[in-house]
Amino acid sequence: MFRGVLLTLMTSAFLAVVANDVTSFNPKLNPDADHVCRRQIWDVSPQLIGTREPYVTITDGNCGIPAFCPPIITTTYIRVYRTVQRPQLKMETFCCEGYKQVDDHCEPICYPRCNEPDTCKSTQTCCSDTDPPSDQCANININTTCYHGGTWNVGHKACHCTEGYNYVGIRCENECEIGKYGGGCLQTCACQEGSDCLHTNGMCR
Repeated sequence: MFRGVLLTLMTSAFLAVVANDVTSFNPKLNPDADHVCRRQIWDVSPQLIGTREPYVTITDGNCGIPAFCPPIITTTYIRVYRTVQRPQLKMETFCCEGYKQVDDHCEPICYPRCNEPDTCKSTQTCCSDTDPPSDQCANININTTCYHGGTWNVGHKACHCTEGYNYVGIRCENECEIGKYGGGCLQTCACQEGSDCLHTNGMCR
């Protein structure tokens, strides 16, 4: 029984090491790559906080008669540091809808998989490098994809984004920066310090 428990513990430890190893080597997405979106998330991070706290020392009095001398109480203040977990908003990168992470970039998803020699050129779009391209494949290089409900403006050759998404990424990939909201992310949140608002309508949270 002891050997079985030991084997189970060793197996669990090995799997934990492997999992941590895989996680630590998982590359972060390049925020400037195509089809990479951004959103706000709450994250808990440790912060070192210093406070002044009293330190009391008690010594015997010195009046010549020890039994009747009142003690001498001295209070000094020292700085004490402790680690606390505090939530904060940060921007997270992830592959936009219809794409998956491969190393530090996003590639399109085709399901079922494309039949060789075709390759997945865009979401659910298999194209051949040898046959004359279809209209759908020919227009892939003219990227008209807009995310989060955005619509392609033919005249301006750019996406028109819905409220809460900015034009920095051209294709409405990114939520408004923290502290901004609305159309074009031009409006500023009016929330109490330490809180933020929804990127779409400015409601404090």
